Amino acid sequence: MKTLISFCLILSLVIPLSSTYSQFGWQKIYSDDTAVGIYSMKQVKLAGSNAKQIYIIRGINFNPNGNPNSSGKSLKLNRQNNSWFQPANGFLNANWCLCFCPFSCNPPRYVCNKVLRFTVSPVDTQFIFKNLFGACGCDAGDVNQFTQNGGSSSVNLPQFGNDFMGQLNFGIDIDPVNDNLIYLGYSIISSSHKCVFKSTNRGTTWAAVDTNSNFSQGLIKVNPLKRNYIYAGSYSGLMLSTTSGTDFFQVSCPVLYDIAVNYSDSVLFGWSSSGIHKSVNHGLNWTQVLAGNSFRSIEVSPDNPNLVYAGTNMGLWRSTNGGSSWFLYNDSFNPSKTVIGISKDAASGDTVYAVTQDAVYKVWGSWLGITTISTNIPEKFRLYQNYPNPFNPTTSIIIDIGKSGIVNLKIYDISGKETGELLNGYMEPGTYKLDYYPSNLSSGIYFVRMLSDGKQVSSIKIVFSK
Repeated sequence: MKTLISFCLILSLVIPLSSTYSQFGWQKIYSDDTAVGIYSMKQVKLAGSNAKQIYIIRGINFNPNGNPNSSGKSLKLNRQNNSWFQPANGFLNANWCLCFCPFSCNPPRYVCNKVLRFTVSPVDTQFIFKNLFGACGCDAGDVNQFTQNGGSSSVNLPQFGNDFMGQLNFGIDIDPVNDNLIYLGYSIISSSHKCVFKSTNRGTTWAAVDTNSNFSQGLIKVNPLKRNYIYAGSYSGLMLSTTSGTDFFQVSCPVLYDIAVNYSDSVLFGWSSSGIHKSVNHGLNWTQVLAGNSFRSIEVSPDNPNLVYAGTNMGLWRSTNGGSSWFLYNDSFNPSKTVIGISKDAASGDTVYAVTQDAVYKVWGSWLGITTISTNIPEKFRLYQNYPNPFNPTTSIIIDIGKSGIVNLKIYDISGKETGELLNGYMEPGTYKLDYYPSNLSSGIYFVRMLSDGKQVSSIKIVFSK
């Protein structure tokens, strides 16, 4: 019987600020075997849930004949078994249409309106807002639509659409607690000004709340911990509203393309073309904590204020001290090392999701090999004592899986603090051996607890001696 979890083990050199060695494991859970790759990634933190929802959108393949194809489609991760499915009845897929324009489509051919940006309500995932861009006529324009029933039907917003002015939408976000509130950035046609619009009734009506010629493409974001703070991109840096969008002012900061919030201490991290930046006062002031021009994504741990991840063209970087120092966490992604999206769940140990231009990976910070010993169904869940114990540098742990489901193996120190996660995924019934090589433990006594569907079923004491 073939296990549903396939692990790869790699050895990676940790560089910049100090040169040491560390071991990493990873699992590829999606691979795009076409030339289009992955165009964008979106994570959604649902209210009251540790696990974030992950969406990806594939790139566009403009084939020579201009016929519609499967490129530009959206996929969503099924966290139960690491599979992918098409969400929202295809609402987030690219829209292929027949162009008759004699200037750009002669002879007539199919062209593609791709989804440039979208946002999903953390309160109701059936409520999704999207912005498309493309050309079915002679000129390129954008379209803004939303669905409140998971894509069964949709509403078009003609006041935020055009057939000739190019891309005018410069950001969308939905309030994470009250999804009646939506913020949308849109250029005023025939004017040099751009405007932030606000809806208080789920997109039915809109009101202009602030107009400023300095607004620019790329960013509208609601602070989930201080929801009257709204961030908007500008040509010269960052605009901030402390009044729920009614008035924006410029703050001293480079142009940020995305902002991540630390749910433990409200600290903000953002990435720009010049590096990673940090704010400890909700965005009023920013400090650069890492310089570079290859950053593509940023994420902070929901339950560890010191743990921050950054995606670059060279792989995944990590800070364990709140951004004061950084090291290369994983650069073994293949063929593309460019990390365009990162997602970190609460209570997930050292496991993080990394999205590159052609694949999605689960990454963790320790050697962990898993071998299927038997596919016979055990009578119950059991976590056998590790051997050897005490151990250095590696040990083996055997587990019995009594029924299929999500299985977690977590490590705690003697104070009860979680220090790592050995396993978190869907497992079929059987007996398995895990070979564990810790890379981040100090000498001491630890406890490994085995959970099935969130309930503890077994535990052992292990001793690590460096």
